[in-house]
Amino acid sequence: MQEQIQTDYRGAQLSLTFSTMTAAAELKPNSQPSAELRINGLLRDSASSSQDPITLRLSSTVQTDYEWHEYIEAVIAYQPETITARLLASNVELTSLTLPRTT
Repeated sequence: MQEQIQTDYRGAQLSLTFSTMTAAAELKPNSQPSAELRINGLLRDSASSSQDPITLRLSSTVQTDYEWHEYIEAVIAYQPETITARLLASNVELTSLTLPRTT
């Protein structure tokens, strides 16, 4: 399954989509932690891993407002009991979501 968090930041639409699946012992073949960072609808970064638990980090720069550039980062922590996803702009958290990992 997929989950998404999104926010508008200084005129830019930020969107993080990430997989929500059970812990490693319950994984089906070819199922793995994965995430995509989109800015204004364009795919800017993606990551996946066969390891679990793991923390995935995605990043991109974006021009916001007039001539203002921001460093955008998405951090998705896959822990045994939870998944926490965060969107940050220049190290300031914009939005986050923590979900339980169900079996």
